[in-house]
Amino acid sequence: MSTRCLPALHGRDALRDRVGALVDAAAAGAGDAVLLVGDSGLGKTALLDHAAREAADVGLVVLRSRSVPEEDRVPFAALGHLLRDEEATALGRLPDPARTALAVALGRATGVPPSAVAVAAGVVALLASVAEREGGVLLALDDVQWMDEPSLTALLFALRRLDRDGIAALVAARAVPDRGLFGHGLEVRELAPLDDRAAERVVRDVLDDPGEESVARVVRLARGNPLALRELAGAAADGRLDGPGPSSPSLLIDRAFRHELDALDDDARAALVVLAAEEHPLARRAVAAAGLDPDGLDAAEATGLVVADGAGPRFRHPLLRGVAYHAASSALRRRAHRGWTALAEHDLISRAWHASAAADGSDADAAALLEQAAGAAAAAGGLGAACDAMTRAAALTPDRPERARRVLEAARLAAGAARPEAALRHAAEGLRLAPDDASLRAALHEVRAVVFLRQGDLETAYATIVEHAEPIAEADPARAAAGLLAASVRDRVVGDYAAMRRLADRAAELAAGRAPTTHALAGLTVATVDVLEGHGERAIPVFDELRPAIVAGSAEGWPGEVLLAPVHAQVWLGRFDAAEPLLEQHVDRLRARGGAAELLYPLTVRAQLRLRRGRLAAALADATEAWEIAQAGGLRGQVAVAAGALAAVEAVLGREEECLRRAGEAIGLTDDRPAIGQWSRAALGHLHLALGRPADALAPLRACERMAARTGLADPAVVAFGADLVETLVRGGARDEAARALAGWAASGSDSPWRRGAVLRCHGLLAEDADDAIAAFEASVAVLEDAGMRFEAARSRLSLGERLRRDRRRLDARPALQEALDAFERMGARPWAARARDELRATGQATDRDRRPGNGLEELTPHELRVALRVADGRSNPELAAELYVTRKTIEHHLSRVFRKLGVSSRVELARLLQDREDA
Repeated sequence: MSTRCLPALHGRDALRDRVGALVDAAAAGAGDAVLLVGDSGLGKTALLDHAAREAADVGLVVLRSRSVPEEDRVPFAALGHLLRDEEATALGRLPDPARTALAVALGRATGVPPSAVAVAAGVVALLASVAEREGGVLLALDDVQWMDEPSLTALLFALRRLDRDGIAALVAARAVPDRGLFGHGLEVRELAPLDDRAAERVVRDVLDDPGEESVARVVRLARGNPLALRELAGAAADGRLDGPGPSSPSLLIDRAFRHELDALDDDARAALVVLAAEEHPLARRAVAAAGLDPDGLDAAEATGLVVADGAGPRFRHPLLRGVAYHAASSALRRRAHRGWTALAEHDLISRAWHASAAADGSDADAAALLEQAAGAAAAAGGLGAACDAMTRAAALTPDRPERARRVLEAARLAAGAARPEAALRHAAEGLRLAPDDASLRAALHEVRAVVFLRQGDLETAYATIVEHAEPIAEADPARAAAGLLAASVRDRVVGDYAAMRRLADRAAELAAGRAPTTHALAGLTVATVDVLEGHGERAIPVFDELRPAIVAGSAEGWPGEVLLAPVHAQVWLGRFDAAEPLLEQHVDRLRARGGAAELLYPLTVRAQLRLRRGRLAAALADATEAWEIAQAGGLRGQVAVAAGALAAVEAVLGREEECLRRAGEAIGLTDDRPAIGQWSRAALGHLHLALGRPADALAPLRACERMAARTGLADPAVVAFGADLVETLVRGGARDEAARALAGWAASGSDSPWRRGAVLRCHGLLAEDADDAIAAFEASVAVLEDAGMRFEAARSRLSLGERLRRDRRRLDARPALQEALDAFERMGARPWAARARDELRATGQATDRDRRPGNGLEELTPHELRVALRVADGRSNPELAAELYVTRKTIEHHLSRVFRKLGVSSRVELARLLQDREDA
């Protein structure tokens, strides 16, 4: 038997059975993925070939890719190869923005560079579409250790979301280099060497008339490696295994391959060096462009060293390719790369890297081509590949100033590609290269500041921006202004409002007449400081006048921490109707362009708005998603922000264990950020108060009081812990302390609805005279209801009912208590509903002990809750699938569970149930 034939899969019965089950699952409409891991030559490709035949036999579409080392330089190269037979028809059926993102990534369209999430969502949608149309898909991905990073990211993202769509994936990779494949939930099957019995069968398949001694020798030398078994058996048949030689299978395989290459003439060997430089359908033209004879490839194919298929000529095995390349002289290798560089019809990025490999020392032309390649990679969304190309361009640049400029660009690309160490290294090199270029040095310091910000090192980022703001301003005042506004975020989270105002004022000066949006955002930042310092009435006209700048800043891609600070401030002031449309528009824009990480802060702000409006289910969905984004991205500082917001919602819902865990997580991260730490401590205080434990509530609420005084936070509506503190003290019997606490914040800050309503409720709690207390509670209810703060209004109704009952006016107490109970139950505020129910029973009115707060919504998982809320908003299943980066079948699965848990049978009923909660 020829060594060129496909090997029998001796000794792989268990793996063959697993492949069969994988294919059967896809054919049945399910999905699964298996990762095959093993050294070269152990049979991974043979198993993929077997799976492809099995899948084709049952009618599945088979999509294959085989990655090669140089592929990592071309973003989405593997994805393009995998989808080449399907993209033309499938792309047109995808919803935007997935279609646009995927088309740009694959070079089928031009446009804004797509985010990784948007491309991955496109892959999910495309694969699901093909599976639905064709009845199932098998993805056969070989040599994934060489796959380009953007393709690998997109495909791993997709595989985690294709568990019920008739899509199977068989992924093959070596353990080295490690691509992080083990952390994505894939079933891992490691290929071990064959046992002696299976090894003997492989050798007997190769040899026509094997002698026992020859078989035993090959088995002993190959050590269970199927490739080594076949190649050494072939060598034994040709008499090439005699005499001493290498003892390891890899060296023996190398020697066998070299022997086959040595049997070729010089022209064929030279042509193979060109093919070894890149396996591509244009190989014959590249050989000719290198001044060599293309017929040499035909000669190599005739000997079986090269095989030809629809993707062009390629080596029989990747190891053979490496031997052919490294056996050649350096001069011949450079000549081969020059042949590829000369092909104008070849893609720009590949030609640039061939020019790099052909360079002998500095090379201005190769550097210029690599810079163009970096631009092309960035345009496709491959920032990592762009960074690599620009880094190499800088290294080949002979001119020092030009090299410094390219180092700056490499630093920016590295920062964008989430390579902080590389970005800082490039920045340091740039500063060394350009000691006298103020403009370039300022830009390099700006890159350093961005890296520190993304690493959560606010203090270093802040110091870097502030220290270099004026040099940056000399070169680019608008850029300096934007940097100062970014730095002001640090002052807000640590509570240094005076410094925040100074930076915003200076940003306004620098941006005046130069950058209208930046100038307006600086003014809005000053207005935000006004709110924090208790002068909200001064801020409101500014918010109204400069509102268009927030819309413009959203379109321009400003970071949410700067852009939405004035929106957040309006949430504190109770201006929900002004804040909510801005938040909705910004969140929709981010979802449309796949900006998952950018959603963290907007979702946190929207969660707080929804919490204050009593929309607890929606608030929980937003806060949970924000926290998941922060956790997934390892964003330490943002985890604290999101965890604090989530803890606040969980406190109102009475999710004690979750709230304690979340608040503890946030507090552990915010010791140096007192302004942020208040949210979590306020959540703890509220939780204990709601559960009837005022003694436990007092410490965290007193800590909030101290932090507010320390930071100069003058508006009590920002964190809104003051009313809880007063009630805690009253319930603990410390009425004098409660009165002092109320006096400490009642007259400060803006005349916001929350402050007015909360002050009235606290006056009612402290009033000795019954009529005064009842009047205060009723006025509080009116203020809070009018402001749309239904949860706070229900609390005031509860307080009113409690006072009436204590004054022995049981019949008068019942309506207020019943309204409070109904509202709390609809919102899902379980501890508050329990208090209202106990009070109502104490009036002598029977209550339904089995009523379930929240109408069952508390049983939904976070993902199910998100689906339910969006369905109630009128989203279709395809729209939901695109928005949540999953498939339509996944949405259908979640929706069926939602219907079952909530006891509804239609989207109309679901929308009505949720609307009832909104109207509570």
